[in-house]
Amino acid sequence: MVGCRYFHPVHLLTYLLIISATYASQGDRSPAHTQCLRHCHDNICKHDPPPSGILKNPKFNMLVWDCESECEYSCMWKTVTLFQMHDYAIPQFHGKWPFARVGGIQEPASMFFSLLNAAAHLYSIVQFRKLVPSIAPMYWTWHGYFSVALNAWFWSTIFHTRDFLFTQHMDYISAAGLVTYQLYAYFARVLIYRHTFYTRAIAFVTAFLFFLHSYYMLFVHFDFGLHVRVSVFIGILNALAWFSWSAYVWTKQPYVWKACLTLMLLFLCVALELLDFAPIAWVFDAHSLWHAGTAPLTLLWYSFIVDDCNYMLKSGRQAS
Repeated sequence: MVGCRYFHPVHLLTYLLIISATYASQGDRSPAHTQCLRHCHDNICKHDPPPSGILKNPKFNMLVWDCESECEYSCMWKTVTLFQMHDYAIPQFHGKWPFARVGGIQEPASMFFSLLNAAAHLYSIVQFRKLVPSIAPMYWTWHGYFSVALNAWFWSTIFHTRDFLFTQHMDYISAAGLVTYQLYAYFARVLIYRHTFYTRAIAFVTAFLFFLHSYYMLFVHFDFGLHVRVSVFIGILNALAWFSWSAYVWTKQPYVWKACLTLMLLFLCVALELLDFAPIAWVFDAHSLWHAGTAPLTLLWYSFIVDDCNYMLKSGRQAS
């Protein structure tokens, strides 16, 4: 539940609501930007090869910074400078704030903090394996959660390194997969002892619906609005389920305060994300700081699932 591009439904559903889509924005539709791009394309990129100055660092080619994308990047900053000269607000470009590249990485802060979240999961699963016997209930379910979460943060890292249509779609779909798995984990936690058949049925249904949704989004029509609505619905259902269960078992399993605290702190992270300010030093925006805030909460969530698995193992009775 912790970890996300993602580690809790509140985190992920808000991520899907706010994360940048490739819609036209004030910066990229401004006359200054379009004229700059046209001049750059016609007078530089049509040369074979382009003048050496356009590609400031050949190693950027590893991240597919070709002449066209270099034109986009350089014209973006010329447009930003023009807006600032006339005391206009900092514009967005294709739904994103302007970011300064670092080593060819398009959004260095978000990329680094996504990687930090992935590292938090790696560290936490190692600790989980040390503290929880493999015979404990939910042991392998949480290993599955780790795998799905690691995949989500992997694509978050790739997406923030270079924003292409493919990396964007993989980021969205992977985040949705994590939200869906978290909902399955809730039902598995509630039903694992009582109704194994129902648990397997829920696993099948959630997996089928996720793959059906992914197929439609990737191969039929990537409807961003539909994707958000589906993810929000699953995320809200997930959050309400974990909150309700925690309240129900509070007296018998007081360690559930860790799950509740994780949820509440994630709401604060959501509030930070909603500020949506232009990047500080052209690197740190609200989205990247949100990722920075969520990484430590991964440790708290895994601490909860360690306690919960050991509780179920020691109690030797049906789960609540």
